[in-house]
Amino acid sequence: MPWLTATAFLHSVMIQERKNMLKIWNIGLIITSYALTLFGTFLVRSGVLTSVHAFANSNLGLYFLIFMGIAVIGALYVLMSRYNLLKRSAGEFNSYISKESSFLINNLLLVGAAFGVFWGTVFPLVSEAVRGTKVTVGMPFFNAVQAPILLSMMFVMAVCPLLAWQKSSLKNLKKNFLIPAILAIVATALMIVLGIQKAWAVIGFGVIVLLFITHFLEFYRGVKARRKMTKEKVYLSIYRLMTKNRRRYGGYIVHIGIAFIAMGIIGSQNYDVQTMKTVNLGDSIEVKDYRINYERLDQKREGINDIVYAEMTVFRNGKRIGNIQPEKVFYGNWDQPSSEVGLISSLKEDLYVVLSDWEDDGKATFIVKINPMMTWLWIGSFMIVIGSLFAVWNGKYQNITPRYTGVRKEVS
Repeated sequence: MPWLTATAFLHSVMIQERKNMLKIWNIGLIITSYALTLFGTFLVRSGVLTSVHAFANSNLGLYFLIFMGIAVIGALYVLMSRYNLLKRSAGEFNSYISKESSFLINNLLLVGAAFGVFWGTVFPLVSEAVRGTKVTVGMPFFNAVQAPILLSMMFVMAVCPLLAWQKSSLKNLKKNFLIPAILAIVATALMIVLGIQKAWAVIGFGVIVLLFITHFLEFYRGVKARRKMTKEKVYLSIYRLMTKNRRRYGGYIVHIGIAFIAMGIIGSQNYDVQTMKTVNLGDSIEVKDYRINYERLDQKREGINDIVYAEMTVFRNGKRIGNIQPEKVFYGNWDQPSSEVGLISSLKEDLYVVLSDWEDDGKATFIVKINPMMTWLWIGSFMIVIGSLFAVWNGKYQNITPRYTGVRKEVS
């Protein structure tokens, strides 16, 4: 939750830097982020929610609750006591179709996502207090709430780079959006022809394609303009363009990383395959293009832990692609065993095999799951880290954000 509200602050503070706007909103986001950090710690440390991190028979939760109340009330008092000072000389939105408005919409979506997580987290407590029955909120609720918000954020990220500051004219919109929109529609139609039929997947991938196109155009136009002035080589122009505006292009790298993560989420949620099958030694499990041969069941000891494992050979389209060894680990100092998954990963999909149960004669039950595009999720995660480090790293070229110096309207 604080990650979402802090991300909203990082976006809206750029509007404050350029236009002297959203000062009260930004301080509110800072207060909310800190309050949610305390709230999350309170939930897991107080024992209010069942958690392995909770301290049993401890009154630490009460101290956290008191501290959280003092911190929030104190911060709100300071904010309200300086309300008129913060409101003075504040800028105004000049158009609903502008970069400022897209940043504000992005903020509202991030705050909405945080509220969705908050409500899903506290709903069992609220239901128990009101009705006397604790209603558990699971993954379907969060998927139903967060999926439209993520899709909307992806669309805002796609169109934001092409919007002008202050106001976008019809001519500007036509010039910037016509080609990306046509290419995105063509790509969406091509996906349907290739067999992607689920509505959410088609819409999601279409928006992601639009995001890739608009961000590519931002890099292309920047490099083209720079080379026109400096006659530099392409790679040198890209390097200097990015290092002179680290926050902008670091942010674009983060956006592309989020797009990769969204691809992984859409693929894994809409096109995953799972099966459970009991087989004898020497038999095979066939799932989609895979054939998994069950070769051996054995046991070994590592320290104080006993491990039961199966040796399996994996073929895809008749070609051997590797061996996997799913395991069940029995800990010497813990009652509950854990499963170590046999995994074969590729850019297209990940194959998971879990050893679920077995018998003395070697017969065993396996859970086999195919998750498409999971590698893209990891690639996106690394890109977010790289983009964030690039944006905040203090390089040779300092990041001096130009401030809007046009006409301002005083707010009394």
